[in-house]
Amino acid sequence: MAFSAAAQDTLIFPGEKYFKNVKQLTFGGDNAEAYFSFGGDKLVFQYANHKDVPCDQIYYMDIPKPGNKNLPRYNKISNGKGRTTCAYFLPG
Repeated sequence: MAFSAAAQDTLIFPGEKYFKNVKQLTFGGDNAEAYFSFGGDKLVFQYANHKDVPCDQIYYMDIPKPGNKNLPRYNKISNGKGRTTCAYFLPG
């Protein structure tokens, strides 16, 4: 079958022909917009889990290196006083 590798990956729908090597970076909660840094080594994103983080807050994380099996660490950068909207990186 032409899509056998994709069919084994739960992040890729069977028959998908445009994605490969997909890696899940966030786990649990509601995750909204996310943007990579210009160097591609960090990700900034909105996150809420409705228990400890009741409304969207801004977090960043270092992108794990290939072969790293550890879960990424999320670092909150918003102040927690209300809902946030999208964040992004600027050059420099």
